[in-house]
Amino acid sequence: VYGNIFFRAADDLDGADNNQWGSTYYYFHKDVLDAELKHNDLAPRLYQGNLTFDKVIPMTKLTAGRLYASHINTYQLDGGDISIGSDKVKVYAFGGAPVSYFYDWNEDYIYGGGIEATPISGTKIAAEYVRLDVEGLKDNLFNIRLDRDITKGMHFYGIYTSLNSKSAFEGGILYRMEKTKTFVKAKYKGIYDEIGTDNSYVVNPITVALLPYGKYNSYNVEIGQGIGSNAIVAAGTEIKAAGGTPNFDNR
Repeated sequence: VYGNIFFRAADDLDGADNNQWGSTYYYFHKDVLDAELKHNDLAPRLYQGNLTFDKVIPMTKLTAGRLYASHINTYQLDGGDISIGSDKVKVYAFGGAPVSYFYDWNEDYIYGGGIEATPISGTKIAAEYVRLDVEGLKDNLFNIRLDRDITKGMHFYGIYTSLNSKSAFEGGILYRMEKTKTFVKAKYKGIYDEIGTDNSYVVNPITVALLPYGKYNSYNVEIGQGIGSNAIVAAGTEIKAAGGTPNFDNR
C-alpha cells in the first residue's frame, strides 16, 4: 500500500485580480490566477492525493482518491481506477468526477474500462470505452490501439478513435539505428467526419474549448541524428490537408 500527494498554492502579488471589462484593465485575465474559480484566495490546487493497493488482492491494483487514470487516454478525476490481470492480459475500469480548476463540475462524471493483451512478444493490443458527461456534453468515446515491434529498433503504433460515431485514426513509425545514433519518425493523423458543437475530443474537462473540427489529413516526418552522448539535431516537416472550405472550424 502506498500513496502520494501533490498540492500547490499561489498568490496574485500584483493585486489585479477580479477586474471586470472596462475597469482597470481592458482584459481582466491579466494572468492565470485571475481565471480561478474564486478570487482573492491562495488558488489552492490538489493535483493528486490518493492511495494505491498494489497486489493486496492477488493480480489486482486499485487506486482511489484524486488521480490520473492513464490507459489509452488520460483523465484526471476524483474516484477510482482498478486493474486485474497479468502482463499477458489485463482488464481495467475507472470512474468518478472530472477535475477542473476553472469551473464547477459538481454534476459531471466520467467512467469507462478496457482490456489490454500481449498475445505474442512485441505486440500489444488495447481497447477502451469511456462515457463522458462534461459541461452538458454526453459523449461515448471508443479507442482501440495496436503497438508492434516490427524489427529491432523499429516500432509501430496505431490508434482508432470513435466519438459518437465520428471517426479518426492516428498511426506512426519510429526507427532508431543504435550504431549510427540516427532516428526517423513518421506519423499520420486523420479526422474523417465533421465534429459539430455536440461532439468534442474530451480528454480533460476543459478541452471543449477546442470547438468543432472539420475533416483533415496530416502527415509528419522527422529525422534526427545523435552527436556524441548528450546532443541531438533533428529536422522535420508537417503537412495538413483540410477538407472543405477553410474557416474557424476547419483550420
